[in-house]
Order: sequence, then C-alpha cells, then structure tokens
Amino acid sequence: MRRRVWIFVAACTAMFAAAKDGISPRASVSDYPAKAGQGTVEIGAALLSPAQVAGAFSTDLNRGYVVVEAGVFPKAGTTLDLGPGDFMLRIAGTSTAFRPAGPKAIAGTLQRAASKDRDITVNPSVGVGYESGGGYGPYGTRSGGWSTGAGVGVGIGSPGPQPGSTDADRRTMETELAEQQIPEKVITGPVAGYLYFPVKLKSRNVDWELEYNSPAGKAILRLANPGSRPEPRTK
Repeated sequence: MRRRVWIFVAACTAMFAAAKDGISPRASVSDYPAKAGQGTVEIGAALLSPAQVAGAFSTDLNRGYVVVEAGVFPKAGTTLDLGPGDFMLRIAGTSTAFRPAGPKAIAGTLQRAASKDRDITVNPSVGVGYESGGGYGPYGTRSGGWSTGAGVGVGIGSPGPQPGSTDADRRTMETELAEQQIPEKVITGPVAGYLYFPVKLKSRNVDWELEYNSPAGKAILRLANPGSRPEPRTK
C-alpha cells in the first residue's frame, strides 16, 4: 500500500496584492538567540530548524531554502528604511554568501519543481484553507494557519500520470511568504519577519552569519545550528 501524504494549499488570493508587515516582533531584541547593534538600530535573529520551517509554513521551504526569523528594533525617535535586501546569509568563516529570495521567485521555483516531480500531484479539496496571518510567531508559536475553505490537496506517491502544480498554488504560496517576510518600508518602531535564503549545499550542518547592512555600517550575527547559543559580533 502506497503511503499518501497530503499538503493542503488554498486558493486564497483576495489579499494577494496587499502589503504585509511581517510577523509580531519579540518583546525585545534580547529575546532572540542572536543579537547585535549598529548605530541607531538593534537586530535580533533566530535560525529555524527544518522541523520549525515545516511547522511554520504550508509552503515547502525545506526544498532548497534556509529560513531566518529577524527582528529589527530602531531606537526611539529614529526612522529606518528597511527591506529584505539589507540582509545576507554567509557560511561562517568563508566568502560563500546568499541573498534572500522574494516570495514571487520562490513560489515560481517551487511550482515548476512540483510540475516536474511525478511523485507530487495536485488534486481538488474542499474544507481547508490558508488563513492570513499564519506562520511561526515569536518563541516558536504558530500565529495562524489553516482554516476552512476551498483549496487543493497535494498528494505524494499517487499512482498514474498526474497534473503539475497550478497557478492558484503559486499565488497561494506567494501570498503566504509575502505576508510573513521582513517588510520593505520605512519603520519607526520594532518589526519582524522571515528571510528566505536559497541554499544549495550537500550538507547544511554548518554555522551561519547573518549580515545586516545599516546606514551606520555592518552588523554580523552568528547563527549556530538551532539548539546552541550563538555569539553575535559587530564590525
């Protein structure tokens, strides 16, 4: 008997074009396992394990991406022009670095991969849906997720020829990722969100550095594998 695994993807596109503000920041920068300051801003960050990624997102980001939760805390009375492009992920002690990918690019890549994977099929489903505001909140708590509604089911290991991923699937993945990423806007208070780094390595059992380029200079946060206590540094 062939094993079937279902991943339910909803076609919730009404909020697709709306600007999102990421996720709720933690109470303070000290609540992140890695932290650093530069000028008038402090940065906190946490590297999500594959299990946390699977619990945080309906989109299968474990297929080629490293996810970092970042919190940005400008000092009172200051403003900051923020965006995902201010960050870079580097293998500690090397020159190998990765820029974050945008939700549109990620959704398109995963859609194409699903279309070519004969073990992944997309089937209609009713009764489940993606609820706006879902995701892995501070301290590893899910802040939203699936709700009732119409969508599609992705079956793994189904026999016979099967269709590939649809445009509705791509739009749903893009919506989920866009509403939870680090926002791109001018901020005056704390914000938080995720960064999605496309990483192709034989092994991810490495230590990472998250680099943030602020107007005042560069801050580097050491991100060890989840479960250890990384030490931040600045330069």
